[in-house]
Amino acid sequence: MSRFLIATDIFGITKPALELCEELGRDYVCVGPYEDSSIHFDNEFEAYDFFIRHTSIEQYASRLDNIVRGQELRDTVLIGFSAGAAALWYLAANYSMCSKSAIVGLYGGQIRHYADMFPAIPTRLIFPHSEPHFEVDQLAQALNGVQNVQVSISAHQHGFMNRYSAHFDEGAYNTMTKQLTHWIKEHQLSAVGL
Repeated sequence: MSRFLIATDIFGITKPALELCEELGRDYVCVGPYEDSSIHFDNEFEAYDFFIRHTSIEQYASRLDNIVRGQELRDTVLIGFSAGAAALWYLAANYSMCSKSAIVGLYGGQIRHYADMFPAIPTRLIFPHSEPHFEVDQLAQALNGVQNVQVSISAHQHGFMNRYSAHFDEGAYNTMTKQLTHWIKEHQLSAVGL
């Protein structure tokens, strides 16, 4: 049984994404939005263009559902970045999930399109301090009282955990990696009743 699952952003399964998984622990599943995990993008614009032409948040959520069910990922922390965070949000609101699983979603701005859907499992959302297409504070405020949802706003920009992003921040990456490791361990202990 895997301790955690990473749902990547629009860049898919990259070397830095796998390195993050290794930093968080050896027992993981890494999932990208594309069937072909060898796809490589030179920049965010190229990755975004490919994503919107070839898939969607709903399709990504369905892909995640198949993987979660196929590998029987129970008592698992599901960690999503950007499109991966939105897909996990959609998954937890539309598919039956193990009640002992939990979600951590980082800079999942597309969640705004699904703000009327709510996850049935504990969900932590970490939004960037701002987004060009919507008001982060308004979305955070709308979701802050929702059952099972805990929202915070980071001091960093969208993509701070992705080494391929123009907004990558080494210090924020290191801090968040430690926090994610803590949440994974904490979740494991609570799942077994300790």
